[in-house]
Amino acid sequence: MALSIEQLEHLARSNQWTKFNSNMEQIRLQKFSANEIVSLAVMARRAYKLSMALRLLKPFVQDANGLIDPAADTRALAEYATCLTMLGARKSAYRVLSNLNLNTPENIFSWVTFFFSQSSYDKAIPHLHDYIGRLDDEYKIRIGELNLCACYVATGQVDRAQSMLPDLKEYFKKNELKTLYSNSFELEAQTFIKQQQWGEAQSSLENAKTLSDTGNELYNLFIEKWSHIVKISLGQSTESDLNRFLSECYRLENSQSVRDILFHWSLQVNDQKMLQKVYFGTPFEDYRKVIKPQVGILANADAVSWNNSFFDHSWESQLEVSKRGGQQVQFSKNEQRLMESLLEDFFEAKSVGTIFESLFPDEFLDPEFSLSKTYKVIQRLNKKFADSNLEFGVLNNKSRYRLFIPEGWMIAVPNPDKCSDLIKGSLGFDEAKLTVTFAGKSFDRLDIEREFSLSRSSAVRWLRDLRERNIVHKIGSGPGSFYRVSA
Repeated sequence: MALSIEQLEHLARSNQWTKFNSNMEQIRLQKFSANEIVSLAVMARRAYKLSMALRLLKPFVQDANGLIDPAADTRALAEYATCLTMLGARKSAYRVLSNLNLNTPENIFSWVTFFFSQSSYDKAIPHLHDYIGRLDDEYKIRIGELNLCACYVATGQVDRAQSMLPDLKEYFKKNELKTLYSNSFELEAQTFIKQQQWGEAQSSLENAKTLSDTGNELYNLFIEKWSHIVKISLGQSTESDLNRFLSECYRLENSQSVRDILFHWSLQVNDQKMLQKVYFGTPFEDYRKVIKPQVGILANADAVSWNNSFFDHSWESQLEVSKRGGQQVQFSKNEQRLMESLLEDFFEAKSVGTIFESLFPDEFLDPEFSLSKTYKVIQRLNKKFADSNLEFGVLNNKSRYRLFIPEGWMIAVPNPDKCSDLIKGSLGFDEAKLTVTFAGKSFDRLDIEREFSLSRSSAVRWLRDLRERNIVHKIGSGPGSFYRVSA
């Protein structure tokens, strides 16, 4: 017998995900109203069944032409945007969010999720305040406050986080919400770590571990990460211990833990190459701002390359042609885009939504057709590797994709602050930004000056270089001339 919405919600709130997933598979949508189906999608998303959630929502948010219907129910639109964000389709999510009024808690929280996905915690804070102020469900209020605490910790506002945590711990303990009670202790440990109070941090982490669900491997990994960071800071961690932990991170596709561990380790042992790796291999600007002061003079390098430890991956800087034993292999435009997407972040395996938007930057993600298009490009690239006797491959683990690169090859990555033309034959960061910003649009020199904060002479020189490399082309002459991104 199928469970009701209320019974499914109880399973979700009590973290009975195995039973919840089993019942979700048996659902017959004909028995539910439109509002109830949106509620089902919310629960599916919380269970990380994102494709299911998007399919449930699609009839309520898209018109007959497959476009987002601005007149659609705002709750459905907000949830659709949240699911797109979690799937990695941030551009598609942004298109939906841009049409939402910030007049409901659901609409506001969809923006919070979007900012979290980009590590932009400072931007999430005012939205969380607004979100919490509009709620009347105490459970949801406490969840919002816990997220707000996480933002305070991430942005260094430790005192604010510590002032909120006692009440949160008391509420979660009183209502027997063990996972959230454990979360509170984990956040408390992070505040102590930032204050270098190592004994207090270890005590909070022990409490978090005692309360955590032993079956929740991913959450337990977070607790273990902070335990390792404490040990690193106390000089009690060994490289072999860290390698075992990093292997577990990769198995569970938790890239952020890898990034955090290697950052703290590189500072502790003064491993400058590892510090470079974390800095240049991280595409999130807000995260890079935190670590840039530690990088120092290394940030002035034109480019970095390496081949060691966990990162014995490698790749030629020019992706159009790969050479092996005198053989040349030509990749299609989409195959190259796929490789570039997979190499953008040295730690995080890419979700299918992120890959789709790299391959088809002008398209909106459809939960049924877009994903199959993406899988076909991945299959074609793997076949190209196999047919060419290249030991490369796009590997899939838990629906996250990364490029396997055999030992002996090398990644060369341009400094995003000094990348006008460091790698011939491929786009630097600014060129890539230009092609996305002005895709399908006309623009002139003044637009370039404003968008990239350039002087008139610098903009003129850069536009001349872009024309010579056929990245843009000029239309007209004189004061009325303009530019377009080349196809």
